[in-house]
Amino acid sequence: MNKDPKPGNEFVILWHGEAYWTGGFSNEEGYQSWPTNGFTLPDQRGAYYSFVKITNENETYFNYSTSLGATFPRLRINYLGNLYLYERLLVECSTLSSASNEGCVKQTLPGCRRHDYTFIENSAYIMDGDVFEFNESDNLTRVDCQNRCLNNCSCVAYASSKQDDIGCKIWTRIPSIEMSQNAPTIYLLEYKAKPNRWWIWLIVAVGGIIIILLFSLYYAKQKKHKAEGERERKQKMLIQELAGNAIPSTVDDEGKKRNNDGKNSHELHVFSFESIYVATSNFSTENKLGEGGFGPVYKGKLPNGQEIAIKRLSKSSGQGLVEFKNEAILIAKLQHTNLVRLLGFCIQEEEKMLIYEYMPNKSLDIFLFDPTKKYILNWKTRFNIIEGIAQGLVYLHKYSRLTVIHRDLKASNILLDEEMNPKISDFGMARIFGSKGSEENTNRVVGTYGYMSPEYAMNGVVSIKTDVFSFGVLLLEIVSGKKNNSRHYSDSPLNLIVYAWQLWNEDRGGAVAVDRGGVVLVVTKPPWVLGWCRGGGSGWSRDRRGSWVSWVGGARV
Repeated sequence: MNKDPKPGNEFVILWHGEAYWTGGFSNEEGYQSWPTNGFTLPDQRGAYYSFVKITNENETYFNYSTSLGATFPRLRINYLGNLYLYERLLVECSTLSSASNEGCVKQTLPGCRRHDYTFIENSAYIMDGDVFEFNESDNLTRVDCQNRCLNNCSCVAYASSKQDDIGCKIWTRIPSIEMSQNAPTIYLLEYKAKPNRWWIWLIVAVGGIIIILLFSLYYAKQKKHKAEGERERKQKMLIQELAGNAIPSTVDDEGKKRNNDGKNSHELHVFSFESIYVATSNFSTENKLGEGGFGPVYKGKLPNGQEIAIKRLSKSSGQGLVEFKNEAILIAKLQHTNLVRLLGFCIQEEEKMLIYEYMPNKSLDIFLFDPTKKYILNWKTRFNIIEGIAQGLVYLHKYSRLTVIHRDLKASNILLDEEMNPKISDFGMARIFGSKGSEENTNRVVGTYGYMSPEYAMNGVVSIKTDVFSFGVLLLEIVSGKKNNSRHYSDSPLNLIVYAWQLWNEDRGGAVAVDRGGVVLVVTKPPWVLGWCRGGGSGWSRDRRGSWVSWVGGARV
């Protein structure tokens, strides 16, 4: 044990010329340890002994003395490098424990000993295996032997060669162990597992996940609440916009409708989702009438016995809120015997439905293009349908408060009541003109190809002539019983319009008509049939004043 010769005040224990331990003690004046990063010898002043540090110009030294008649204190270092005061252990340093004991200098170990190891003392077994014993002349202590084992990456155990902990032998492999009562003490190298703190990390992870989930749920709930509030606000605005003077549709305790029998009032009614749900038997497939561009159409029955048709806006529909509002607002203002009658609507969250009077014969296309049902439509019925559609269009174009262009006039949008009277329906695509307006351009061309006028399909020009063209196509379909966009003619690949025009030029106009059982079109050259389909891209040869209805009436035979 020496005083450090380098600048500074500390004690040093050397091992093979290298610092093994450093430390100091508390002085009398300030009770301050020196060095500050070393071990401080305990001050026992007033009990057994005291340390005194003396510094002058020539030297620095320390001494210690007993007190209270105690036996002269003795500091000693044993052969293992441990520092004792009497029998009291003050310092114990080893290569493995030096990282934790105060004052011990950390030893450098090879890379294979990076983990935390410890030696397990074993004195009950005799080990056999690959053992290497160092020369006795090396005078290796047990500490030296331990160091040799740690610096040999193959070493798995060590022991002193003699009983007095002198000499050294190490094992690199232990194939077998036998129990013995007189076995020498052997130190087995064992990995010192760090305290398993997995549960701490588990708690932290689970806690973090719970916090994230709670935050996510809170955020989702707030977002949902905000979205619901916004949806309710928009829903109220939409109901106010559509309803105007609408009457809420209610059902009393006996299941009878109040204030809304749907027959004698022209008011628009607001239906609850529950009432529609019950009326359609939970939108059952048995009550499904069909599906159009707006969405599925269901048949329903109100508590008062009135049958209704419900158009339910589909999420996958190409039409949306704009078309829904357009149809509800527009058709509610139109009153004509040849226009389908809107009874009311239902808006609840994502559900948007329009409620119409029920048409038992459904749509015209079901009869017109069916191989069997088409013969139900005799010429008188067909002519009545043509005239009814014409009357409805004249009302839209001329006699309603605003000029209305339907833009999607076709057979599937003509509904038939129980007496086969036509009703124009589906006003979602309709366009409204002011009293002075007669023509507009649009970038959004909607409708059904085959029924669109050339100037509308190609240039987006919208006018009443757009509907007149569609009416002409529909008229040809009613007369012939064939679709315009289908090829039914083996001798010609042309569509129905061109085919009819070709027959006209060949003086065979009557060949277009249905012929069964003597029911034929008696007018051989009906100019009122083709007049609405002429004019190419300009459409100006199509009459726009409604006098063409007189042509239809005058053609009756």
